Amino acid sequence: MGAGVATAIGAFITLFVLSSHFFCKKNTLRFDRRFCGKDMIAIASTGFSSFFVDVAMGIFTILMNNQIMKYLGKADLSVYGVIIQLFTFVQCCAYSVGQAAQPILSVNFGAGKTDRVGSCLRYGIFAALFFGCFWTVFSMCIPNGLVRIFMSPTDEILEKALFAIRLYATSFVLLSLNVSSTYYFQSILKRVDSFLVSVLRGIFLNGILVYAFPVLFHSGASLWAVMPLTEAITFIYVAVRVAMTSRKMKPSVR
Repeated sequence: MGAGVATAIGAFITLFVLSSHFFCKKNTLRFDRRFCGKDMIAIASTGFSSFFVDVAMGIFTILMNNQIMKYLGKADLSVYGVIIQLFTFVQCCAYSVGQAAQPILSVNFGAGKTDRVGSCLRYGIFAALFFGCFWTVFSMCIPNGLVRIFMSPTDEILEKALFAIRLYATSFVLLSLNVSSTYYFQSILKRVDSFLVSVLRGIFLNGILVYAFPVLFHSGASLWAVMPLTEAITFIYVAVRVAMTSRKMKPSVR
């Protein structure tokens, strides 16, 4: 009960802190009474991809939990509980890169400053790579140390965590790039690309693989390879589309 109440209070405090901006002199936003359905649809369709990333993560976690209990056991499920926390940390770092770059990308894209869009894209890629590499190396070096942060593990859990965390952590580099790319596509109004990236890595590819791998490889341990392969396939699409959209942008006149 205490944890639940604390979570609710934390949400209200966050809302209060963020809302305080709208009551200060620096705020330049005002409500417009005019309502345009087309604008609302455009806003909702552009932002849907970011929304879907979190929804899909919850759905996939349920699928993964069920498959782990079917093919592995409680010890492996405990390890997955740690992995999903690490996964959340990495994804939040990717959010930070994407959300920081998004207003810069959007403003310069709207102003026709495509050279600045390209520069911001490069900085975003380097930042995403940094976070992804950090979490991958960190997770591979001290997997059991990370487990001890979240629980008092048994010897069985520690043994299983070595393989599971290290294999799963190979997805963190591409995860950072894929998630941050959705914000790039949103910023340049490539709604379909942003949506496809969210769907591919969020529920489509991993949803298929989480059921196919244990059957194909006759091993529940193959479940730990689902996200690394999912992120790798998604990244191929991301790399191709980023390259294509970058080439199509005409250099801005200085």
